[in-house]
Amino acid sequence: AAWRGIDSDIEAAPLAGERSYDRDDVWQLQRRYPALDSKSWHPQTACDLPPKMRYWSPPETSDLDRRLLKDGRVPPLNRDRFLTFVPDLGGFNNVRLALENVVVLARATGRTLVLPPPQTYYLFTACKEKCAFGLEELLPGLLARKDLVITAREFFSEEVPRLKVDPPQHLSDVVDRCTPTKKAGDSCFLWYDWLESNFGDPEHFPDVGLQCVVFGNKSDDGIADFCAPRTQINGAVARQVVDGDAYYGTNTPILHLRTCGVATHFHDAWHGKPKGDRTVEPARMGRLLAPFYTYIYFADPAVNNFYKRLVRDVVRVDEPRVTCVSGKIVEWLGGNYVSVHARRNEFQFVEAKTGVSDAVRRTMPDSTSTVYVATDEKDATFFDELRAHHQVVLLSELLEAAQNVSRGLALRSGNWPSKSVLLALNRINGNELGFVDALIASQGTVFTGAWFSTYTGLINRWRGYGGFPDQSSYFSTPGRFNAFQGFEKPRSPLYMREWVEGWRGIDSDSAAAPRPGERVFVDGAYD
Repeated sequence: AAWRGIDSDIEAAPLAGERSYDRDDVWQLQRRYPALDSKSWHPQTACDLPPKMRYWSPPETSDLDRRLLKDGRVPPLNRDRFLTFVPDLGGFNNVRLALENVVVLARATGRTLVLPPPQTYYLFTACKEKCAFGLEELLPGLLARKDLVITAREFFSEEVPRLKVDPPQHLSDVVDRCTPTKKAGDSCFLWYDWLESNFGDPEHFPDVGLQCVVFGNKSDDGIADFCAPRTQINGAVARQVVDGDAYYGTNTPILHLRTCGVATHFHDAWHGKPKGDRTVEPARMGRLLAPFYTYIYFADPAVNNFYKRLVRDVVRVDEPRVTCVSGKIVEWLGGNYVSVHARRNEFQFVEAKTGVSDAVRRTMPDSTSTVYVATDEKDATFFDELRAHHQVVLLSELLEAAQNVSRGLALRSGNWPSKSVLLALNRINGNELGFVDALIASQGTVFTGAWFSTYTGLINRWRGYGGFPDQSSYFSTPGRFNAFQGFEKPRSPLYMREWVEGWRGIDSDSAAAPRPGERVFVDGAYD
């Protein structure tokens, strides 16, 4: 408008066919191209994503958030008290679940969370490129909220001296990179043991199967249901209530939380126990292996939703490195495909490995024949039965094409993404390809996952955040196929699936509840 048509008597106006932006359009552009954080691993470059893939907002900036902060119902962050923890030693989605819990525990009490040193993670085996990661590198949204987290190096160099704590000098190298085994020369446990001995509480063992952490009114009527026997690991009695305000809200400058089970405590007892002895249970005692909203309770539903939005907005993978190429592959697929998670290897629950073809047959809409399969299966012939009736797309085959393009080799006959998309895919660090697989699977019009898989849980969480209907998700596991076809309150074991409480209604002040006419499931009876 400043220059258009100024050499005439006519007021500036849109050209024929030109898009006209109003205030809401500008807001949408800001959501699609968010402000970038200067501390992220790579410079951020905005890209256009499918609308349901860009589900997040800048943290703590909505009108709902501002009101809660202004009213003092959510504490400020002053970077004057800290929470330290040990990451889970399982697969990365187990790491993510534990991280979400400690993010909420820290933020709910005004503490800044100290991230663990950069390290390797279970099944991160693509070590020719980069093998050791800080959680802020894999999930850079953590840095989008000032003072929400700091790195181990920042804590060691800036905050520990200020707090007049004198750590051993050999820890200086460990906080930059470490190996998560006890016998390694650069063992992360040098750091964790120092935190435990100086700031730990030997009397407190976090246990998602035996405890629930409560913030706010301790006589709230909802606590009894949240901590009910159905949520307890043995189902016999209710979980024990831990007063979150009293335990985490103290003025103690540094609080270390035992969060990795027998890897950090009772290690000798577990590894030396007689066969069949179940008195030491590795699935509990310090492993925060549960969705945060099933372990941590806020009596105020508006505050509860504040923390659900926070996790949504900060615990997310890297853009542009991961999300942009995933979005381009979704675009190439046409957005009209069904997706499946077929967990085949490194999985203890055999029943969840079966039923993929049958589940696709039962859920495939008439409008598509394309199936995207997120899988760790190495033998592509495993899906021959599926290929007999459908067009099957595997990330492994896209990667093969990407490598061929990068080497100047011809592609096999067929339909492939553009050269630029394949080259971008080839540049992804091998340890982050699981994120790409999950993002693509999350955009299927219908998704079928594996029960007991936290990877399936991540995909369903992303679908919930993005606004896919809950009823568009299924499970291939016998007896659990229809679990998302109704409302179910969380029950033990809490990690076996994601629950709609994680996303339903979180952009409001109201608690999640069944919708009018929605089926309500009890005790896993889904048929």
